[in-house]
Amino acid sequence: MARSSGELHAQTIEVIPPPAYSYELHTVKQRKVRGGFGRYITFVGTTIHTWPGSPGRPGDIQCSEKKGQITCSLVGYVAPVPAGSVNRSYVYELDCKDLTFDRKGDRTPSGTEGWLNVDDDPTASAVAKKFCPTIQDLPKQEV
Repeated sequence: MARSSGELHAQTIEVIPPPAYSYELHTVKQRKVRGGFGRYITFVGTTIHTWPGSPGRPGDIQCSEKKGQITCSLVGYVAPVPAGSVNRSYVYELDCKDLTFDRKGDRTPSGTEGWLNVDDDPTASAVAKKFCPTIQDLPKQEV
């Protein structure tokens, strides 16, 4: 394959990172729960999800002998969990009555976060403040 005799020049483009906390307006909808609308909102939002570490526990070695065979096992060991964080998008469910939310897929090494207060997440807080007072005006989620 022939190449031209001209020099190759590297081109640089600027990549602008998305905001750490945001939501996609077109995804904000009333969610049907237990047969009705008017209490829950669903949306796609981006947030920084952090979790604390834990030191773990060393456990104990317990041995037993059966028919001349010694068997030992480690009992009570809990592996340490490193602290961490990730910035990503989640599907949120937000309860406008209790002002709590759940992010689907927000697993940490120690498990799933579950329902939290909207004040624990800037994205959930912003959506609750803006849309809960007028939830009836939101489009309904197609099921």
